[in-house]
Amino acid sequence: MLMFTHTWLLKNYLGLSSVPEELLDLFVYNICPDFLPIVSEFNAAMTHSPSRFRPIPQNYRKASCIVFHLLVDDISHYGCIDEEPSTFFRQNANGYSYVRGRYLVDSIITLFEKAGKPLDHMRAAYRSHMIIEMTFDLSLYILLGEESKCLVKLMSDALQYTTTEKLQEFSEIVGWFYNTDPEIVGRATIMCAERYTLESLQRHLTLQGKMNLFAEKFELGSLNDTTYQGLRNIMLHGMDLVKDYGDFLRPTIETIRNSGLFSSY
Repeated sequence: MLMFTHTWLLKNYLGLSSVPEELLDLFVYNICPDFLPIVSEFNAAMTHSPSRFRPIPQNYRKASCIVFHLLVDDISHYGCIDEEPSTFFRQNANGYSYVRGRYLVDSIITLFEKAGKPLDHMRAAYRSHMIIEMTFDLSLYILLGEESKCLVKLMSDALQYTTTEKLQEFSEIVGWFYNTDPEIVGRATIMCAERYTLESLQRHLTLQGKMNLFAEKFELGSLNDTTYQGLRNIMLHGMDLVKDYGDFLRPTIETIRNSGLFSSY
């Protein structure tokens, strides 16, 4: 799932009606697996490869919020928490985003063929699960109404607070978790805070924003009339496929709670 959904899940898991300033950085730990690849030293396989069962010392306790993110993604992708994390795409896995994404594969293949960039089935399947994650994020944002504005502001405030008040601690803890140089983590976090301002987060949480993100991420090229309409239809189909929000959100929180792999703050 994407950052808005991850933020909703952590806030609701913790049972917070509002978030005090001293807990804002927890939400940046929670979304960092998605934004660290903003620098070349990180990629998605690296950010999602650590063991979910790894003991976390007390002085690195905030890293458990990274684990929370990874547990959510395991459930989204595979339908369960695997003892050994996958480092490759498993198109036949039975998680929410993969199962629903299968309804989009043929349309995605057609879209890229018309754009002169043909895909094999596996690459189309990977893109299909990304469409589901994007449209779930967008659909949840629309569903929550006024609450969405508070969550987006929470994300923005958390990034700004962490970069100005907690950057050294954050970089050291995340660097420990991923066994990498804290300087790289700090650089990625500053870049993310600069890119994801309140205004840009709001732009991303629109249908056009998700379409632009998909087209950029998968090098679809400029969206001419045919490509634009094809991608828009796929996105709308994706939004229709994720109307059953409760089939993912509440069971995910309960699965993580029952796993004992994340403790509340």
